[in-house]
Amino acid sequence: MRKISKLFVGKFNLILACILFSIFLSFDGIGGPYFLGRFTDFLTVGDYVSGTWTTVQWLAFLMLIALSQALQRYFLAKIRTQVRIELKAQELTKASARPRLGAASAYLASITTEVTQIDERIVASLLTFVYCLLQTAVTFSFLMMLDVPVGLIFVGLGFIPVLVPRLSAKWLKEATVNWQGENQRFVNQLDDFLKGRKLLSRFQALLPGQTRVMSQLNHSESAYLQMELKQQIANTLVSLLYVGALLLGLLLGIQSVMAGRLTVGALITIYMAADRVISPLMTCIQLYNNMSATQPLLDKIMQPVQAEKSHLELVRGEKQTLIQVQDGTVGYPNRPLIKGLNLQLNLGEKILLQAPSGSGKSTLIQTLMGEIPLLEGKVSLNRDALPSEEGSWFGIVEQAPFVFNLTLGENLSLGLDYRSEEMETVLQAVGLAKFANPESLARVLGGDQQILSGGELKRLEVARALLFKKPILLVDEALSGLDAQAAKALNQVLRQYPGLVIDIEHHITPDLISQYDRILTIRDGYLEEVSA
Repeated sequence: MRKISKLFVGKFNLILACILFSIFLSFDGIGGPYFLGRFTDFLTVGDYVSGTWTTVQWLAFLMLIALSQALQRYFLAKIRTQVRIELKAQELTKASARPRLGAASAYLASITTEVTQIDERIVASLLTFVYCLLQTAVTFSFLMMLDVPVGLIFVGLGFIPVLVPRLSAKWLKEATVNWQGENQRFVNQLDDFLKGRKLLSRFQALLPGQTRVMSQLNHSESAYLQMELKQQIANTLVSLLYVGALLLGLLLGIQSVMAGRLTVGALITIYMAADRVISPLMTCIQLYNNMSATQPLLDKIMQPVQAEKSHLELVRGEKQTLIQVQDGTVGYPNRPLIKGLNLQLNLGEKILLQAPSGSGKSTLIQTLMGEIPLLEGKVSLNRDALPSEEGSWFGIVEQAPFVFNLTLGENLSLGLDYRSEEMETVLQAVGLAKFANPESLARVLGGDQQILSGGELKRLEVARALLFKKPILLVDEALSGLDAQAAKALNQVLRQYPGLVIDIEHHITPDLISQYDRILTIRDGYLEEVSA
């Protein structure tokens, strides 16, 4: 309940307005029974004038109820909108705080599917739950004013279905958890298929890929069907017990009419009013089932955001030294990759790290960036040689650069406030002068709008590092996949970069190797420096 209450923090005025109009709307529970009972009694005795006047009053009452309902739904919609925005923003914040943890598809499923489930089955259900309780309280008070014994019989029998939620809550939660897992697996497989469909197409393997996705879709939909079916079974059982109890109460009420203790109109009023007591209670039970079944989704989304921890130590040192590793062991628990690592990287150096696949090159770079902790030893950064803003030290050029479906300028600046002149300057510095103009900066990249080649995309990443003034540039096999001319052009850009450059390459031509200040390699689990 504490987590549910957090959904409504900061919405006091909206909730107050919603409850106020829910109170007005709750009088619908007594209006219909009251006016219909009076109308029936007037017609029974032939008083048509009073019957007509009762009809006019009834119409005015219904208009007020309709207005209250419209306003209640308006404020309810405002509350639901704010909750959806806050939950989605919270998931985005969680993804931003942990950019290297959690699959993108997991956050996508949470934002697009699970937030909607929480909105519909918890937020809307809870506020409707409050309205139903208000209607029950108002109508029950009215019922007791009419005839206490008969009213209590109707209401007492109506409480029989309340036993159902106690028996079905655990059952419903298990079904929801099962669907949540199956749906996440489907989203993961769908994400893989959509990202890899070009590869599958080249090898004529689209059909097996589609088959895997469809198979998991069937599992997901089957789990969803089971979840819905179990909820419907619980709700149907409640409805059957409710109808049986109401009919039994009506039979007892007929005995009171036959004995002369009630008029026909009074029995109709009590019957309808009792229904407006019991029916909202049954709705409350069904809403409680929905909220119970959806609680696991809320528990997941409301988990506190835990930012990723940097494993770098800031120290004071000589100006020329940027990064230093002492007695380090690089790798993963039970799987060390590089042992006995002692390394000093200096300001302005251009360093080549050349080693075979699987030797630990990329893991070493992630360790130097503080993303992966050393198994032993420590890695430190010289705070005297770095900008003061933590986290702004590393630029990276990846083998397959990611491109947003945004303009060239937005891909370069990542939406931050840089002037066009600044962006044009860095584009010229990396050999992309033909794009250093307002027209090119406004062109959309990504999807089918790609205007840059593979080598140009990698130079764009260098330009971004220049724009953001990164003192350290990490290059992850950026030369691979480029022809000789493009590789040479990118290598020249890297040599001119005004900071420390660490270039990881698997294959590189001898003429390019000679352009680096230092050459490192990994042999038998140890980092070694070799001559060019």
